[in-house]
Amino acid sequence: MPDNYSLGELEKFISKLIPNGDPVWPRAVSYIDEIPQEDRKFKPHKELRAQIRARLAIRHSPRSLGMAIGAGDLNAG
Repeated sequence: MPDNYSLGELEKFISKLIPNGDPVWPRAVSYIDEIPQEDRKFKPHKELRAQIRARLAIRHSPRSLGMAIGAGDLNAG
C-alpha cells in the first residue's frame, strides 16, 4: 500500500482519499449497487474498484486514479 501500513488493495487506500461530504461518492456507490448481479462485468471482490471508477468517471473532467490525485479530485493531504 502507498502508506506502507494499510492492508488491502489500492482501492481501499484510494477510498480514504475521497473528501468527506463529497456529493458524487454516494451517487457512484448507488449506481454500482443498482447493477443486477447477473449484469455486472466485475468480480464481487472488485466492487470498491468499480465504485471508485464510477466516481471518477462522472466528475466534470474524468481522470485516472493517479491523475485524480494530482488534480485534487482526491484528498491526498
